Amino acid sequence: MSVFRSEAGREMIRARYNEILAQFPLETRYVATPAGRTFVIEAGAKQAPPVILLHGSCGNGAFLLGDMLALAPKFRVLSLDIPGEAGNSADNRLDFHSDASVLWLESALDELNIARAALIGNSFGGWMALRFASCRPGRVAKLVAAAASGVVPPSALFQPEALKERMRCADGRAAISDAIISDSTLPEPVLAFLRLIGENFIPMTEALPVFSDEALQALSMPSLFVFGERDTTLDANAASVRLHRLLPRAEVRTLPGQGHVITNIGGTAFPFLSEPMEMHVAEASGELIALVDRWARIERTEALLDAMATAGYLGCTRMAFHAETLGDAFFDLKTGIAGEMLQKFSNYRMRLAVIGDFSSVTHKSLRDFIWESNNGSTVCFVDSQEQALIRLSAR
Repeated sequence: MSVFRSEAGREMIRARYNEILAQFPLETRYVATPAGRTFVIEAGAKQAPPVILLHGSCGNGAFLLGDMLALAPKFRVLSLDIPGEAGNSADNRLDFHSDASVLWLESALDELNIARAALIGNSFGGWMALRFASCRPGRVAKLVAAAASGVVPPSALFQPEALKERMRCADGRAAISDAIISDSTLPEPVLAFLRLIGENFIPMTEALPVFSDEALQALSMPSLFVFGERDTTLDANAASVRLHRLLPRAEVRTLPGQGHVITNIGGTAFPFLSEPMEMHVAEASGELIALVDRWARIERTEALLDAMATAGYLGCTRMAFHAETLGDAFFDLKTGIAGEMLQKFSNYRMRLAVIGDFSSVTHKSLRDFIWESNNGSTVCFVDSQEQALIRLSAR
């Protein structure tokens, strides 16, 4: 069953949505997923660290355009229209009591060739982000959840029975909309688009499952939670208390005077996402080895020297990078970047392992370079972190 009240209503929403997108310098495409085709909006440099945005209920990527543009100067930003919502993705709504939402996002990331990304979710999109991050923590570099559902039960106004009753008539739907956007100042074009969606889209009225303590404690990645003090959909104070108890290392902010609609999520998240790369220290055969997070990007000599200095401060004389951390230009030997960077390891007597799939390398000069490096003592190219530890710990 379609989530739109009529085919004509669906086309009106999508026509207006696409008119908005056409005003911005963005790339758009579809990817295939188990939940049907998924619409993707993209901005920023392809080689930059990826950030995935997930919109709220009754929404689409248009409501995250400001956040995309705020993040695009430093990140590769991709906004995904959630299936069964008021966007360009498939009409069928996901089953939120199963793994359907996890499998959908995992498939989309696979289709986009993104092994690991930062994840930003707003409201219902925040619930989606928390669900995926708790089930697939290895694929989430950093997590930002703004006004996220599922941390505490919804307020009385947004309990399923009350919500279903109000959604039966136009006045009830308007009252719900007013409660959501209260304490926010939105431009008239945004309000007009919200009205168009409200008139033609059938919103989800079931309660999203509240996450268990175990699910939230599975969020091992750096996390930022943001709530509006006057959010009418949930108890922001109770959410903050619960998160502080379960995730003492997470950053939790409550914005005074703000309601459910949190503007400038991208600007709020930018400093958090821009914090220095994570570097983990592993010990193998008595050697300390600095493992750089694969989400990091070290594509210039200056960034490399900073990373080497940090590793040295941690007592490491060996480092391991993932291939994507070094960027495509590193593997184009004509640029000279590889030679310049690797010379630093020789100069500072530090060893390096580069982790990636090098079995498909066809260019002779690069293949020879990898072979020569693997037969030397300073740099090696391996296919797994386990192999990196073995090679780097060898005397």
